[in-house]
Amino acid sequence: MEITTHCFDKEKPYYIPFVNPIAYSVTNPLIPPGQPPCMLRVGQSVANPKLTIFPNPTNSLLNLQFENLQTLPSSICVMNMLGIKVLCAENIQLSADNKMNLDLSTLPEGMYLLQVVYENGTTLSQKVVVQRGVIAN
Repeated sequence: MEITTHCFDKEKPYYIPFVNPIAYSVTNPLIPPGQPPCMLRVGQSVANPKLTIFPNPTNSLLNLQFENLQTLPSSICVMNMLGIKVLCAENIQLSADNKMNLDLSTLPEGMYLLQVVYENGTTLSQKVVVQRGVIAN
């Protein structure tokens, strides 16, 4: 299921990923100042992209395998459990077999949320655990 915050400005709609339903409010800090209010949109993604991540838990490199791509990822971010971005990558370059690695070795141990935003506004999120002492594959 796709969940995004659907917002409008004077020229076109824009989308803000819906990250933490507990912290979400009308005064969402992700909305740029001066923008009109947003509404929550819940719906099925037409493309149904699939993301497989491994190893999880990891101690350094996280492998990402993308499937059913109708559009490319525009950003990949890792957020802590407070919803704060701790690592973000844009201008994503995938290998020929739609894979990439993400280096999480600088992050402290803990649970994180990996969020992939596609060019069409679709968002996928998965939990990732960083744990030292785990043998990476």
